[in-house]
Amino acid sequence: MKYNKLIIAAAALLIGTFSCTDNWNEHYDEAAIASQGVTYNGTLCQAISENPDLSNFYKVLKATGYADLINSTQVFTIFAPTNNDLTEQEADKLIQQYNEQKAINVKERDNTVVKEFIQNHIALYNYSVNPEMPDTTINLLNGKKVKFTKEAFAGNKYLTANLLAHNGVLYTMDKQARYKNNIYEEILADKDLDSLKQFIYKFTLNRLNTMQSVPGPIVDGKQTYLDSVTNKENEIFTSTWLNADLWNEDSTYWMLAPDNKQWKQMVETYSKYYNYDNKIAERDSLMFMFPRMDIIEGTVFSKSWNKKVFETMQAEKTDSMMSTNAQEFKNRKKEYGSFQKAYNQYKDPFGEAGIMEGMVAEECSNGKIFKGSKWNIQPKATFLRDIIMEGENSATIDSLFVLSKDNPLSKNPDTKEKKTITVASTNPFYDKVSNHQYIEIAPRNSAAGGGFSNARFNVSNVLSNVPYDVYVVVAPGEAAESYTQFVTEEDCMPTRFRVSVVANDVDGIGYYMAKPAAGGVSKAFYESGRGSNKKKTSYYVDPQNRQKGINTQASAFQVEVENTPGKVDSVFIGTYIFPTCSYYTSEAQVKLVIKSQVDSNLYKSGYRPTLRLDDILFIPKEQ
Repeated sequence: MKYNKLIIAAAALLIGTFSCTDNWNEHYDEAAIASQGVTYNGTLCQAISENPDLSNFYKVLKATGYADLINSTQVFTIFAPTNNDLTEQEADKLIQQYNEQKAINVKERDNTVVKEFIQNHIALYNYSVNPEMPDTTINLLNGKKVKFTKEAFAGNKYLTANLLAHNGVLYTMDKQARYKNNIYEEILADKDLDSLKQFIYKFTLNRLNTMQSVPGPIVDGKQTYLDSVTNKENEIFTSTWLNADLWNEDSTYWMLAPDNKQWKQMVETYSKYYNYDNKIAERDSLMFMFPRMDIIEGTVFSKSWNKKVFETMQAEKTDSMMSTNAQEFKNRKKEYGSFQKAYNQYKDPFGEAGIMEGMVAEECSNGKIFKGSKWNIQPKATFLRDIIMEGENSATIDSLFVLSKDNPLSKNPDTKEKKTITVASTNPFYDKVSNHQYIEIAPRNSAAGGGFSNARFNVSNVLSNVPYDVYVVVAPGEAAESYTQFVTEEDCMPTRFRVSVVANDVDGIGYYMAKPAAGGVSKAFYESGRGSNKKKTSYYVDPQNRQKGINTQASAFQVEVENTPGKVDSVFIGTYIFPTCSYYTSEAQVKLVIKSQVDSNLYKSGYRPTLRLDDILFIPKEQ
């Protein structure tokens, strides 16, 4: 079935591609071929076998089965290197390599002799030259796009041209066509990129294409195939991850690639950000995957998104570059929580300390790969992102009154159900309140003696061992005022409230976070190389002084703060470092407990117990 496989492979690679100047029917019209050049009364295979200057090339074709293919009725254009550039010793070496790979079941399309030598000199359909033709590109059997002019193919001059056989056109060449790797192949071939190669290659697989395969008998209830065709796939190239098909010859990409030394350093640094607790399913896989994906996220650039950059490559004309992981402005609010966030997009890429500084370019068949040991892509530009939790979002609210069965706050009869307030477009705070909405959390019974309320919120996608500055964003009472609703002086008074933070430890148990005990240092803190004296304002789970159990709120460590009335106020709660990561998990493992409490004395001092929550912010800090 080798002959069938060769036909299927060639057709699959080049389906839908033609010469820019040829009509579809002319590819199969011998009369049309004969009108364009010197005719030969036989097939391409016969023409090559009868030419003594092509004996070494024919020897390789015959040994690999391609002599049979070019002796068929299928139409090809062949650029055959003569014996002056392809010696008999080289031909024998190619045949030996082909047989060695075949013996260990390397697929025909992946055999380097077939892919990089034979198919690199053959195109499907006929391509003849004439003095008036413009320079163009043609598709070879291996999928490569190669420059084709009236004088040369792939930069090599023709010795003879336009020999028109029954099934195509033959050229003889002064040199072999050099095989040019695409970006994926270059990663596999470059020893300096072994670490990157090992990671990407783990996700490469061959999937059976049942539509193109020839079915055989059903054996033990399973379909077998007499002739199977597979498609190569890689999950990392999909829209879920890189959003870039790095082996696609029809696209043009640039990719930044760290060398082995830089890769190792970044894996060591980024791994501490993904310390999942022991109860997380597939914990080891997540801890392996994400630090490495963080390295290559935002490193690929498409010509279609950066046409000006690709065409000029001039720093003064390039103010920014947008990677394939970047989001258009209209999608940023949904993806990042803010239109102002521009992750995976880089300013002044060719300037000093720009992402391209110090990178060395290597030409590939579908673009360029830039490699280097200096790495200027910073974590806060890609994966180390601000976490913005909208107060009114149902995914943010863990419990107010009745939503959580495991939280005693849900049994608290003194807290009202949350009330969502939409800020009117005519209100001065319309564009200052995030998403134009916030929630009110208020006591059920509020009188001159004050009152209190409790609420618990989920915070998702927190990374471990990263200092986060935590803020609670409070809206003013005036934000509710519209032609249907009026605020009173009572609504414009400040609120004093207390905040506690809950986080899972490595055993998956939630604890209230607190300052370290005297001389105490948490295990996670110690392992990350920082002492308690370095970050006295940071809070974290300390084994010597942690509040056991998320429901022991009465004894929990709490930060007492208040908002400034008359403004959308970002109230700083503190800097927190979490022992475990919750990125990509189904349940939030960090909780924020907010207790609004105004006693009679505070009430008389002008405070009110109603809290108007706009957002919860976790802002990571570079280390």
